[in-house]
Amino acid sequence: MTSPISITTLAALASAGVLRTVQLVGQVGGYAVMVRVGQTEKQLTGQRGEPRVFASLDTAAAQLLALGVTVFEVLPANYVHAPKIYRRGRPAALKA
Repeated sequence: MTSPISITTLAALASAGVLRTVQLVGQVGGYAVMVRVGQTEKQLTGQRGEPRVFASLDTAAAQLLALGVTVFEVLPANYVHAPKIYRRGRPAALKA
């Protein structure tokens, strides 16, 4: 079982140089970030504690590089492209 890790904690661990592996794991709708620190595996979470899923490899790589992670693996085996869902019900916002 994986435990959660926040973006700020990931940046601190990356700058300290204690990350063993960082992986972008394919799943439905994008890529999740899995981090191994010592013997513990952690999953990057968003602001509300849900797993952070990046829609594209470009976005995920840019975020990791901005955090100071320069080496990571990409595991695309379970990646499935999810179609973009457009929300209805806010026509005023669409016109602006």
